[in-house]
Amino acid sequence: MGSCAAALAMVAAGRLAGYVEHGTNLWDCAAGHVLCRAANAPSSILPEANGKVAVIAAPQHLTDRVQLGSLGPIPSFFR
Repeated sequence: MGSCAAALAMVAAGRLAGYVEHGTNLWDCAAGHVLCRAANAPSSILPEANGKVAVIAAPQHLTDRVQLGSLGPIPSFFR
């Protein structure tokens, strides 16, 4: 797709079931995260060790099964 914010906007609109990306910059996904929150679509931005972030937006049944590399399981605050 090429744009984290555009993908998150599609999740917020209900046109995409979920989205996961790691190693992105905060400014690449912040606007899409705000759209997800406004649409009550679960989304979370998680810090990574290298100064980048991981982003996930997906229904609960998918987030229970996703692990983002060394970050481990999705934290309970996302649920």
